[in-house]
Amino acid sequence: MTIVVAVAVSVLVAMAIARLACWACLMKQAAIEQTKSFSTEDGLASGNREKNRYINILPFDNNRVKLSGDNDYINASYVSEDATASSAPFIACQGPKPATVSDHWRMIWEQMVPVTVMLTTCVEKGRTKCEQYWPDSEGESLELDCGLTVTLLSAENCGSYIVRKLRLMPNTDNKTTDGRASGMDTELLQYMEWEDHAVPNLDNLAEFLGRVHRSQRNGGGGRIVLHCSAGVGRTGTFIALDLLARRLQDCQERQEVSVYETVLQLRRCRVDMVQTKHQYAFIYKFLLNFVQKKQRISAFNDSLTDESSNDPVYVRATSATTAAGRDNEAFDATNEA
Repeated sequence: MTIVVAVAVSVLVAMAIARLACWACLMKQAAIEQTKSFSTEDGLASGNREKNRYINILPFDNNRVKLSGDNDYINASYVSEDATASSAPFIACQGPKPATVSDHWRMIWEQMVPVTVMLTTCVEKGRTKCEQYWPDSEGESLELDCGLTVTLLSAENCGSYIVRKLRLMPNTDNKTTDGRASGMDTELLQYMEWEDHAVPNLDNLAEFLGRVHRSQRNGGGGRIVLHCSAGVGRTGTFIALDLLARRLQDCQERQEVSVYETVLQLRRCRVDMVQTKHQYAFIYKFLLNFVQKKQRISAFNDSLTDESSNDPVYVRATSATTAAGRDNEAFDATNEA
């Protein structure tokens, strides 16, 4: 299946203007829905408030991740396309604080997470964005108060990102939160070149997305945990890119892929997902770059806009010859046999 994107070069300026107008519409609709439907009372409860990195970024009560036991709060949300926690492919969470490092690893253990995607550095412009929650050196271990020990097996610097392989094991007293005796390996993929509220390099992020896909597949599937600092801006943008790019790969003839509806659904799962209009516009830019990299491009003015939609740009796919995107890093894992 070859993806054909309908983009008229003569209206690129109009597209940019429409993106900003669409962003304002999206913000208004998301605010209306969240005000009507979603409470965040659990995050403000006694004993939970101090666990939040930002007091205005709280998980919705209806889809927050719950740890086992009575002390079940963590600032983390299930993220899915249908708002169903049981089938959610992602968990979006805040960057751990010093007091929540143990809870973070406990979540990874209980959810059996094969891959964690970290989209921030620990310190940006002199401000702490995330606690370092992994050991410094290969072979070094951290013993956690939740009954687990995390050991750094290896760290590979890949330029714009770092791949850390870690092992979680029950402590010697075998008192983990769920009684499991055997350990598990997991990967932490940290993207190093994306500052808060900004947008990253297109090609580097596409390569990173491909590595995430490969690591998830090699880990046997399972939910991916993603975080930046608050777990909304960069995290929401990355999840949107992943969902939309996968949908482009799989979509049938004339299926519509809407950035607007995707981001709105993410905001039904967690507040402020895709935090700025620049991040929103970047999603369009990334998808166009992804398709153009090794695709056939057709410019059809009548496919560019749908006046009945809130979204000014729809990407339409047409069935054609062979599987597309084999030279695009973002789909290396998808295209492998």
